Amino acid sequence: MANRVFQNVVYQMKDAVDRVVGVIDETGTVISCSELGQIGEVREGVATVRQTAGDAFVRDGYAYHQFSNAKHNDYAVFVEGTDTTAEQFAAMCWTTSLRDLFMKRQVSCTLSPMYSALCCSSA
Repeated sequence: MANRVFQNVVYQMKDAVDRVVGVIDETGTVISCSELGQIGEVREGVATVRQTAGDAFVRDGYAYHQFSNAKHNDYAVFVEGTDTTAEQFAAMCWTTSLRDLFMKRQVSCTLSPMYSALCCSSA
């Protein structure tokens, strides 16, 4: 399940970032977060902003950086704060950890049905 994989990466990043960090899905629902109580929350208005924003945007006290496959935007990493540092952390989290994980997941799901069933299912 992608949420578990993302949660593992978020957990590893939380000490380095020293801010709330997490991932939302295409509906704006928090699917992984360094603050476990936020998992499952829906970030109102974020799904709409994502459709018109570029790769990065700021909303309601958080900096977001979108990541996607070639067809559509699936997820966005978020970091607490609206300052440049928060924006840089969001981009860094995507660039250093989640991008490779996400791209490997997309390729693995296409190449290996067994791998897909084990770790790429959305259920």
